[in-house]
Amino acid sequence: MGVIVPKENLRPHWASLAGVFVGYTFLVFLIQVRIFAQLDSPYWRINVMVPLCVEIASLFPLGGALAWAFVWGYVVDVFSGRFWGGQVGTFLFAVGLQAVVARHLDLERLLYRMVVAGVCVVLQGLMLAGVALGVGHLPQALPMILSQGVLSCLAAPLVMLPARAIMTDGQS
Repeated sequence: MGVIVPKENLRPHWASLAGVFVGYTFLVFLIQVRIFAQLDSPYWRINVMVPLCVEIASLFPLGGALAWAFVWGYVVDVFSGRFWGGQVGTFLFAVGLQAVVARHLDLERLLYRMVVAGVCVVLQGLMLAGVALGVGHLPQALPMILSQGVLSCLAAPLVMLPARAIMTDGQS
C-alpha cells in the first residue's frame, strides 16, 4: 500500500518525502504562527497552511494526504489553543475537496488549486466565526473573512510551488 508515494511516476527520494511532509510543512507552520498570526489587523491574518494542504492533496494519494492533514491540523489546533478540531476539519475538507473533486473534473492547474485554498479559508472563517461570535454576528465578520480568503488565495503559489519543486526535485 503506497500511502506516501506521489501521484506522478517520479519516484522521489525519501528525503524529498520527508522534506515536504515534515521539514517544509514545519517551516510553513512557523511562518503561520510567528508572522501571520501575530499581525495586528485580522484582515491580514492569512492562512498559509490551507494552500499547503491543497498542494499535498495534489501531490500524494488520498490516504497519505489525509494522514498529513489530520496530523498537521491537530498540531495547529494544539498550538492555537482554541477551537479544537477547526483546523483538522478544514485541512481534511481541503484535502478531500482537492483530491476527489479535482480528479473527477480533471482540474489540476495552479489557478484551480489557488481557488480551492481560498474557498477553504473562507469556509473555515465562517465556521470559526459562527462558533466564536454566533451566527447573528457573521455579517460584521464577513469582510474580514473574505479578505483573509482572497489574500490566502493570492499567497497560495508562494506556498504551493516550493512543495512541488521539492517533490519533483528538478524532474519534469
